[in-house]
Amino acid sequence: MLNAVLAVDFVLAIYSWLVFALMVLGWLKGFNVINDGTHGVAFISKYLGMPVEPLLRPLRKIVPNVGTTIDGTPYVLLLIIIAVRYAAALYLIPKLFRYGL
Repeated sequence: MLNAVLAVDFVLAIYSWLVFALMVLGWLKGFNVINDGTHGVAFISKYLGMPVEPLLRPLRKIVPNVGTTIDGTPYVLLLIIIAVRYAAALYLIPKLFRYGL
């Protein structure tokens, strides 16, 4: 049981880095540092967004659009991932260690 929780935590850590990379890419595109029309940028944006989009899509219905070029939903998703990892590390993992599961 503990190994499964630690595996999920590891997957969430990798996923949070993907979301952060997507946020940085959004900043760079929003401030016109990089051009989305370039093949390399479009390729990175497409394949970086593929694993993240299924969780961003429902959040876009909830999080209001602030009217800027920078999307705010990755921030919310990253905060949710951090909260889940923190709650697991604070409450779930110590109990599993204590009972030897």
